[in-house]
Amino acid sequence: MKSAISLVALALASAHAMAGEWDYPAGNYQANDAAQAQQYLREQYPVVGDLSLRYQTNSLLGRQYNFDIHRGGEYQPQRTLVLHTDKHGLVTRVYKSVTDTMLRHGEAVKEAAIEIPRRLVADAPPALSEGELVTRTVNVVDPDLRTMDKQPAPETLWTSLADYPHAPRFVLRDVSLLDVDGTLYLSNSRVQAVDATAFEDKDPESGQWQKSDSVSFLNPDGVTQFSSHASLTALPFDSQNFAQMMAFYHLDKSLQYVSSLGYSLFNSPVRFDAHALSTNNSSYYVGPNAVMFGTSGSPDTLDADVVVHELAHGIHYHILPDWAYGHTGALGEGFADYWAGSASYRTLYQQGDDFEIDTVFNWDGYFGFKQGTRSLWNQKARYFEHSEYRAHENVGGELGDELWSTPLFQTLKQAVALYGDPAFKEMDTLVLESMFGLGRGMKMHDLAESMLYVAKTYYPSRDYAALLKANFEKHGLLKAPFRFHASQRYVADTAAINTRLTPQGRTASVRGDIRVEGGAPTSISQTLHQAQSFSIPLPLAAQCGQPLTLDAQIDYQLMTRCKPINGKTV
Repeated sequence: MKSAISLVALALASAHAMAGEWDYPAGNYQANDAAQAQQYLREQYPVVGDLSLRYQTNSLLGRQYNFDIHRGGEYQPQRTLVLHTDKHGLVTRVYKSVTDTMLRHGEAVKEAAIEIPRRLVADAPPALSEGELVTRTVNVVDPDLRTMDKQPAPETLWTSLADYPHAPRFVLRDVSLLDVDGTLYLSNSRVQAVDATAFEDKDPESGQWQKSDSVSFLNPDGVTQFSSHASLTALPFDSQNFAQMMAFYHLDKSLQYVSSLGYSLFNSPVRFDAHALSTNNSSYYVGPNAVMFGTSGSPDTLDADVVVHELAHGIHYHILPDWAYGHTGALGEGFADYWAGSASYRTLYQQGDDFEIDTVFNWDGYFGFKQGTRSLWNQKARYFEHSEYRAHENVGGELGDELWSTPLFQTLKQAVALYGDPAFKEMDTLVLESMFGLGRGMKMHDLAESMLYVAKTYYPSRDYAALLKANFEKHGLLKAPFRFHASQRYVADTAAINTRLTPQGRTASVRGDIRVEGGAPTSISQTLHQAQSFSIPLPLAAQCGQPLTLDAQIDYQLMTRCKPINGKTV
């Protein structure tokens, strides 16, 4: 009789480690200014190329120095090194983007928004010095009329404001306005309503300003102004001036909120025109620091989500002036959806309400000829690192924008359930802080890793890191430095377990133990260039038919140069 072979089923425990384009230097290194930061990077990354400072930023955790890279005297538009220090000048981490991520016909493309200067041609209200800022009470909707009415989504899309089944109603809000001899203008130190007529681009060769044909503006209709306070509370819902007031109020509200989180991002007022474009589309323009809103179907500014979403693009550009390449298209849209969703959720939470909080553009998305809402709960979206993730495009059958907004917003909801109202400011702070010190070419897993770092560093007593990690893992957004797996699911009771440790694109020095539950550890200590196999003895106490856990506990240091410093590779 032929004896049967006993088999033991194996269950893998995942190694809890990540790495993308981040390095975490070993040792206590100081960089107290840009010159010291540049010298440090030259020493640690000698083969990257020549460095020149592009800009530096300050955040709640410390300072960031963003450097351009030149090779053979040529500027590399898609590459950067960014050094992070804490508030005492101690080097904490380095963001590294040293390969081109977006190629066309074999050439690295240049993002015009961050490379070509642009300015806005517009009529503006009087200077603040010509009058005084006064507080006035105005009528607005907040966040939108459909949410205020709890109106179900229509079976067919609305094509005009007349299609909405209820009469408009309003809420009273205070705003800070410019008063010049009794005439009121939508202008203060943070926001300014203008009458936009054109954009001009600066020719890189001649240095001359030339009118841009990329945007078609509506005919000029004058700077918005009001003759009395009474006129502010008598604006019809469907009037152009009400659309301007909505943009002014919600932009100002969001900018004040950013300041309350401890950030001073904008060094000049955000300019806007709620009656700028005939299309059903709105955009933020980084050079002029301006938001141009569309008017088709329903004026875009009648939905606070649209207003706050567009401002969010300004926020990420002011955190990272070189926001481009990599996955920044979908990341920017996903962040903007989150920022708008968080603002509406915060408003509703304070009212004890949660109407459609997993949706953005709850009003504007139901006007026109194509539904334009977006989800903050797309659990089907999965991450494919090597896709481009441009804005508004599907990857793997799901919208890339929603791949990023979903884990952020679902974490926010879970955080609010745990900690109540303070979680709004804490999560929003975490989201903003995580974007500081990245740059060109970042991918989703790079920003996800930064969020976990900030969550652990800035909020060590909260569960935000664990919540984020669980939500990121649902979508495959965390990139581990290694893949660890067994070569078979079942093993004979007399056999060893064959395992494999595979680096995910980065050479690393590794040290640690691999063991099977109940067995002695197998120690490893080596430099891992490629996949390495290890044979792990089966424990004597293993029982036929019973599952065992295979576990790897590994410390690692990613290799960024050929020789170690102070006995450690950095």
